[in-house]
Amino acid sequence: MANNFPAPSALVIRGVLVGFSSVLLAGLVVDVITDSLPWPSLLAPVCYVAGLWFASEILVRLEKGSTFSDTIIAGLTKVGASLMLAGFLAILVAPALLHLLANGFTEMRGMTLDLELANLMLAVTGLVLILIARRGADLRAQLEGFV
Repeated sequence: MANNFPAPSALVIRGVLVGFSSVLLAGLVVDVITDSLPWPSLLAPVCYVAGLWFASEILVRLEKGSTFSDTIIAGLTKVGASLMLAGFLAILVAPALLHLLANGFTEMRGMTLDLELANLMLAVTGLVLILIARRGADLRAQLEGFV
């Protein structure tokens, strides 16, 4: 009989993820509703939560004994894409939307980028994860060619 129950490490990550994201996003949503925080500030955190969920799926596969399979490669690509998207949203999209909301969508001059080290690092980490997944897929195809 197959064990369909998720691995303990994945359950821990998913439990922390659900608890942390519900508290964080609930607080952010309350701030958005009370107008103390504009809604574009929610874009990047949603991508971070999605990336953590994809990471927990990778742990489920690894705990089940899966090797560097297509599902793990796809999971790494999803985590990398969500981190890159979150970095892009935090660096460019959220500041642009905040600027447009502040001036009533009348002009785009004077917008600044949010080039914080954390945003840049997360975007680059996402790119590296995507490149690792592609390299892993290439190596896996070469190994299968030998067998």
